[in-house]
This record gives sequence, structure tokens and C-alpha cells, in this order.
Amino acid sequence: MGLDCSVVLSVCNEIPHVFYTIASLREELPDHCDYEIIVVNNSSTDTFKVGKDENTLEECLTNFGMVKHMEEIKHIRYDGKLSHWCAKNKGIEEAKGRNIFFLDAHCIVGKNSLKNQIEFLDNFKGKIGGVHCYHHPMLMSFKTFDHDCRKIRWLYRFRRVVNKDIPKKPYEVAHMSTCGMMCPKSIFDELGGWNKNFGTRWGGEAYMNLKHGTCGYPHYVHPKSNYYHLKHGYGYSFDGESGRKNPMIAAYTIGGDEWLDTITKGICDKKGITDKPNAYTRMADWVRGSCKEDREFIASKQIMTLSEFYKSKGMV
Repeated sequence: MGLDCSVVLSVCNEIPHVFYTIASLREELPDHCDYEIIVVNNSSTDTFKVGKDENTLEECLTNFGMVKHMEEIKHIRYDGKLSHWCAKNKGIEEAKGRNIFFLDAHCIVGKNSLKNQIEFLDNFKGKIGGVHCYHHPMLMSFKTFDHDCRKIRWLYRFRRVVNKDIPKKPYEVAHMSTCGMMCPKSIFDELGGWNKNFGTRWGGEAYMNLKHGTCGYPHYVHPKSNYYHLKHGYGYSFDGESGRKNPMIAAYTIGGDEWLDTITKGICDKKGITDKPNAYTRMADWVRGSCKEDREFIASKQIMTLSEFYKSKGMV
């Protein structure tokens, strides 16, 4: 009958945190579903010392106690450009489950969270793009992240709410973090994964959630599903180029020229740049040329424009 869930972990230099993440998943999943854990090794160079030997992530996963002889854990080496999003795409390609769950490799999932997400997706009537966990920034935090669609600017914004304010039923959102997001694999089969031009980080949440939303597949947050960050450091570098280019890619592929021009102008205004052309207008031109095919594909699937989608959610 196939697997219920494929968990995709994109990893870059995150030993030993990834082992806690895997242990957390294996604590939750076996009693609830048939599953696999796909560890996508995105150009990791770190090692873990066992005795006198330094072991790579792959050696740790295949040779040592916690995961030895466990067929549900797969290691995939992704040696393309350093990209959190392209690594996730590799995991999607390999996934065998009818649902795909994305988690960063420095997190643990809350009790019954994955069970709740799978049941919600399987019992949902109509179209759905995905269901998200609540995000606890730190293990001992008393606050969570929640999307405030009433105050959105540019592509997305998050706000904090105390636990007592969390709604009791699942509710629709424009977009949340893709860490803790579970989606039916059929959606990726139809609409694809992340744009291949995405750099290291930033922008991928807007791209995926808004692509699904404008194509008629809404996203929800499940109030009884959550995950916790073990740390805030990442193996990825936060380079400035992808920090600007990725949101531009999201704006253009989902919203077209109008939204790309708007976000480019916003960046220039914030930096006090008035000259044209400049580094950001040239970057926008590159985005138009490199992402034209993806923009045309998404536009062919959309049932509403990005502006119409924002308006339907009461966003400004």
C-alpha cells in the first residue's frame, strides 16, 4: 500500500544535532504510520569522533548504534550548489510516502504531532496544499510563532503569541515556515518543488506556500502539532546575495513582473539607492531571464493572482 509519510531532513554540518532529530522522529512515527526518513546531505564536511576515528555523517548513519540496520533511514548525498531548497527537492524526488514532512536537522517534534498532521491531511475534504506545525524557537520557550496575515508586508511576516492564545482548531494561513510543513506528495507531482535557482536560504517559504495558495491549495496550521528548535545555528552561510535574490525569485514566479518590480523598488528604497541600473535592478533582470519558464508554468496553474490571493486573505 506504500508509505504513509516520508520525512525529509536537509543537513549541512549539523552533527550531532541531526541524531537527536532522527531519534525524536523514530520515537513518534513507528506507532502511527509506515514511514521513511530521508537525510539529504547537502555538502556537509563535518565529522563525529568515535574512539580515535573521525566519521562523516554517512558513516555515522550507516555504521553506528542508533540507526544501524534500520532500513527506514536513507542517506542521500546532494553535491549541487549549497541550497536548503534544492536539497529538499532531492528529498522529494526520492520520497515514497503519500505525505512528505519537512524538518530542519536541529529540531525535535512534539508528541503526536505527525500523527495529527497525517490524520488531518487524510481526512480533509477538498483541496489542501499542506498542514504546518507550530514552531517553538527554543526548547524551553513559552512562545510560538504564528502568522499574522493582517499585517503582511512584501512576502511574509511572523509574530509571536503565547500558548494560551493558540486557537483550538486547525485554521488557514497564507504561509508559515516550511520547517514543520507536511504536504501530500500528489501536490509536488502536480506543481513541482522549489525553483532550482534558489540560493542558500530565505524566500523558500513564500515561494512554496504562495504557489500552492494561488493554485487553489490552501495551507493550515494544526494547533495540536508542534516542533522545537534545538539550536539557532545552521551549517549554511547567510550570504547577502541569496537573501535578496530568493525573495525576488518568489515574488516574480508567483506574482509576475508587477511584484518583482515592487520588491526591487522596496529594496532600493530601503538602501537609499536611486541610480538605475544598479545591482538590484540587474539582479531582477537576471531573475526574469532565469525564472521565466517557472513563472509561465505557475501562471498556467494559478486560479488567482498573487494580489487577488492577498486580498482574499485580508492582507495589506
